[in-house]
Amino acid sequence: MKHFTFGLGIGLAAGFVLSLLRDEDDKRLKDRIKEEATGFKAEASDLSRGLKNAQAAASDLQKELPAASAAMEEVADEVANFKKTTDFPTNKDQIDQ
Repeated sequence: MKHFTFGLGIGLAAGFVLSLLRDEDDKRLKDRIKEEATGFKAEASDLSRGLKNAQAAASDLQKELPAASAAMEEVADEVANFKKTTDFPTNKDQIDQ
């Protein structure tokens, strides 16, 4: 208990001294720390909101991926079928002949 009381006293003294200090703009240090903490809180909130949005978008993308994959396979099949039915030359060497 003796060490706890000593540590508490040192912490209180340090906090009091720091609260009285002023920075180069003649603002109290506690005001500056409060401003920084408020800004940090807002940025953390924005980050959290962005993370939730990204997770929702990833979930939506995961749900739509099979349908998109099937659609791409269908388009590839249709392109291959179109090439077979039209029999157009597909490269420069075949065109020059």
